[in-house]
Amino acid sequence: SFNGLLSFRYSFVNTISGSTITPHYHMAGNSVLMLYQSGNSIVVGTKDGLDIYDCPTGKVRNEFRTDLSDILSMCVLDRNNLLAFSKNSGLTVIERKSGVRKPFDTNSVLHSLINQNSINTKLVNAKDGRIFILNIDGYSYYYDPETDQAQHFAFGLNKNEYVEPLYVDNNSINYFISQTTLYELDMSSMQTRSLFVLEEPVSCAVYGGNSRIYYCQSNRILEFDPSRSSFREVGLLGADNGIIQCIIMDMECKLWLATASSWLINLDPETGEYTLFSKQLIDNNNFVNKTQLVSDDGILFLSGATGVIMIDPKGYKPNDFENVSVSLASVVVDDKLAVSSRDSVLVLPQSYTVATCNMFVSQPNPSTSVKIHYILKRKIGFPIIHQEYTYSTSFNLGHLSPGKYTLYSSVLKKGGWSEPEKLLEIS
Repeated sequence: SFNGLLSFRYSFVNTISGSTITPHYHMAGNSVLMLYQSGNSIVVGTKDGLDIYDCPTGKVRNEFRTDLSDILSMCVLDRNNLLAFSKNSGLTVIERKSGVRKPFDTNSVLHSLINQNSINTKLVNAKDGRIFILNIDGYSYYYDPETDQAQHFAFGLNKNEYVEPLYVDNNSINYFISQTTLYELDMSSMQTRSLFVLEEPVSCAVYGGNSRIYYCQSNRILEFDPSRSSFREVGLLGADNGIIQCIIMDMECKLWLATASSWLINLDPETGEYTLFSKQLIDNNNFVNKTQLVSDDGILFLSGATGVIMIDPKGYKPNDFENVSVSLASVVVDDKLAVSSRDSVLVLPQSYTVATCNMFVSQPNPSTSVKIHYILKRKIGFPIIHQEYTYSTSFNLGHLSPGKYTLYSSVLKKGGWSEPEKLLEIS
């Protein structure tokens, strides 16, 4: 195990700027089974049918609608057919125009390999038209539909484990990852080897255009360079951002992350700077499905439990928040107004249950989120007794022992945290 043994080279700064971005295509629907680019079109397979997104026009046409709720994985077999894997039927052929299911060719070399089923089997299209059939009872296959030839290889998995493809091509080395292990597949020999094993499970991973592998563990983003066998932590999100469920790299080698708390985040792996986007962009779309795609023209397709979101990385406009300010609006103690914006001193009663400071945040774009650092300092004794990073415009004081305090706020801007500004004197 590498956990606890690695010395990470920290080169990141957690700088956040608010941004606005409009995903100009959202396909609501059931959970996504497949994303595949065919020419200028994106083939989108979901649990309730097949859609074709035309990249030049931005129009979507429906190929068929049918119940595919039993399908676990799907890929393109040829120009007229899809190849699907179901728990009950194993491999099945589906006509692309009608959605009609057909039994897989009994004379195919794969027919004898699919009698026993695994719920973790995954079908993946390689760039050359061939298909990776991953983990059928511990074995995997590289299948050529034109020649009906299959080469087998193994990751050493049992039938209850699964692997996700990170990079699949017909040349040299391919990479796959399970929850704890990164594998390398040499296409010339069809031999696999383990590159590293981790104690903490990996929630998602991607092979980047810079030939490095990025993987996430909870709210951490790490980098592995296969050429040097070196590791580096490139980012650490706040706990309130949630667990990272999706990671993808655009053509500018910037990472895009989607979290369980519905945040969309753009991260520069070289500097560690990241941009946090409004939650409304991906709200209610759980990214437990790891099927993502970068189209040939650089558009990002992120799939989740409720469909596909398409984002053009060039279409967003960051705000640097240089003009953001925080001021005190009111303080409410046990549901009673204790301080208004005209006052500057709060006298707390000897006993109280809840004291909440409400703030007024002035910012260029109200739809974006501002990261605020509240600092409560005690004038005598320990210099700082409470500090909190939050997106909220309110701050709970908690129960304070008798004494004099000062509440400050600081805003995270493009160049880092602003100087703390006094909001309130407390006695």
